[in-house]
Amino acid sequence: MSEENKAENTNQPISAMDSPTREDGVQTGEGRVSFKSNIDDILFSDESPSSPSSAGGAGDVAIDGFKSTSSLVNRILNEDESQSESMSITGESPGTPSRRVRSVQFALDAPSVASNLDDATEEQLLKRIAKMQDIITQTQIDWSGEKALRKRKDKNLVKLAKELQKRATDLEVKDKQIAKMTSMVNNISDQYKLADTNLTRSEGKYRAAMMEVEARFANVQMQHRSTCNDLEQRYRTAC
Repeated sequence: MSEENKAENTNQPISAMDSPTREDGVQTGEGRVSFKSNIDDILFSDESPSSPSSAGGAGDVAIDGFKSTSSLVNRILNEDESQSESMSITGESPGTPSRRVRSVQFALDAPSVASNLDDATEEQLLKRIAKMQDIITQTQIDWSGEKALRKRKDKNLVKLAKELQKRATDLEVKDKQIAKMTSMVNNISDQYKLADTNLTRSEGKYRAAMMEVEARFANVQMQHRSTCNDLEQRYRTAC
C-alpha cells in the first residue's frame, strides 16, 4: 500500500456505513475495524477480537479510527472501574442478589486504572486491548471454575434435599404412629378410670354388706347366749 493510500485511509473516519459488517462486529473493508458496542459480547464471546494484522489492511489500521473510539473505550473503562469498586466493597456484581455468606473474586474484580486515551498511540492501544483480552480470558477461566464448583454444590444440595425429604416423610409417619398410640393410651386411661370408679363403688357396697352381716351375727350370738343361759337355769331348777 502506498503512502498516499495510507494517508487517505488515515484521514477518513471509521464508520459502520463504509463497508459491510459481519455478525461479529468486524468490518470487511480495507483497514477498517469496529469495536463491539456490547460488553457482554466481549466477555462471553468464544472468538477473540481481531487484531489489525488480521483485518483487510494487514496492519494498516488508522490512528484516527482508534481515536474516534477512544471515548467508547474510556466509557467502558470507567464503567469497569465503578463496577470493580462496588464489587470490591460488597463482593457482589451489580444486579445480582446479595450474598453475605461468600463473595466470589474474578479477574475483573481488580480495580482498573482509567486513563485518557485521546493521545494514546496505536501501540499503547494495542497493549491495552491485549491486557483487556488477558483479563477477559482469566475471567472466563475463573467463571468456568466457579460454575463447576457451584454445579457440584448444587448436586450436593439436591442430594441433601432428597435426604431431608426422606427424613421428613419418616417423621410424618412416626408422628401419625405417635398420634395413634396416644389415642390408644387415652382410651386405656379412660377405661382404667371407669374401672377404678366401679371398683370403689363395689368396695363401698361390700363393706356396707359386711357391716350388716356382722351386726346380724352379733345379734344372733347374743340371742343364742341368752337362750342357753335360760335353759341352763331351768335345768338346775328342775333338778
